[in-house]
Amino acid sequence: MQNKYILEIKNLCKYFPINKKLYKKAVDGVTFNIEKGEIFGIIGESGCGKTTLVRTLKGLYQKNDGQIIYDGSDIDLLDKKEISNINLKMQMVFQDPISSLNPRMNILSIVTEGLVVKGIKDKKYLIQQAEKYLEIVGLSKEYIYRYPHEFSGGQRQRIGLARALIMEPELLILDEPISSLDVSMQAQILNLLKKLKKEMNLTMIFISHNLLIASQFADHIAVMYDGKIVEIGSSKEIFEHAAHQYTRNLINSVSYADPNKERNKKDLDIVQEFNTNGELECIGEEHYVRKEKLNV
Repeated sequence: MQNKYILEIKNLCKYFPINKKLYKKAVDGVTFNIEKGEIFGIIGESGCGKTTLVRTLKGLYQKNDGQIIYDGSDIDLLDKKEISNINLKMQMVFQDPISSLNPRMNILSIVTEGLVVKGIKDKKYLIQQAEKYLEIVGLSKEYIYRYPHEFSGGQRQRIGLARALIMEPELLILDEPISSLDVSMQAQILNLLKKLKKEMNLTMIFISHNLLIASQFADHIAVMYDGKIVEIGSSKEIFEHAAHQYTRNLINSVSYADPNKERNKKDLDIVQEFNTNGELECIGEEHYVRKEKLNV
C-alpha cells in the first residue's frame, strides 16, 4: 500500500547550548504529518523555531530526539547512502537570496552545483540542464555566465529556486522565500511556485511570518511559538476560526489595503507573557533543559 504521507514528524526536538549547564529548546516536541502533493505552511514570528525546524528536517542540524519518517522510512534506520538519497529528494530554498548564492560563482556553477556533487561531469549536459531550469523559473538561459550581483532580489530568488528544482525533488522546503521581496515580486514568486507545484507534482513546506499570505497559499498551516506548535489545521480553519490567542494576535497584526477591513479588525489583547522583561523571563524556565538530562 502506498504511503499517504511524504513526511511524518514525531516529537522532534532540537536544543542549542546556552552555557555549560543549560540548553535552549529551539524545537520542542514538534509533531505533524505532510500529505503528498500538499503545501504545508509553518507560521510564526522570528525566533519561534520554524527555520531551525526545517533545517533539522533537511539534516543541516542534528536532532536531539524524535522521529523523522520520509515516505514511510525512519531516517534513523537508514544507512548513509539512503539518507543521502532522501536529502536529494528534499531541496531547500533559503530566505536570503543574496547570502545563499556564492558571489564568486557564476549562475551555471551555482545552479548545477548539486548535479556536480552527485557525480555528473558532462559539461554539455550541465549547460543544457542549467538553461532548462532557468527558463522554467522565468529567467533567460543567456544568464548562465553572469554573477549574482548582476541580478535583482526577485531574480536571485528564482536562481535559488532553479538550483533546487534541477535536482528534481519530491519535497521543496521554502524558508521565507518572499520576505525580502517587494509586494509585486512576492505575487510573481507565489504564482510561479503554484504553477511549478502542479507541473512537477511537488510537495512544499512554506515557512512564513505572514499568516494572511500563508492562508492563501498553503493547504494546511501549523502555527509555531517558542519551539512548539500551538495550533494546526486547514488554512481556512486557522484564519477564520483561530483557537489559540497567539494565532489570533498574528491575524490581528495583518495589515489590509482596504481601510474598512483595517477598521473592522478585532481589538485583541496582546498576551502578557510576550511582553515581560528579559529573554529568560519571557520564555520561561520550562523552555530550557539542563545538560545532564540530555544525551549530548
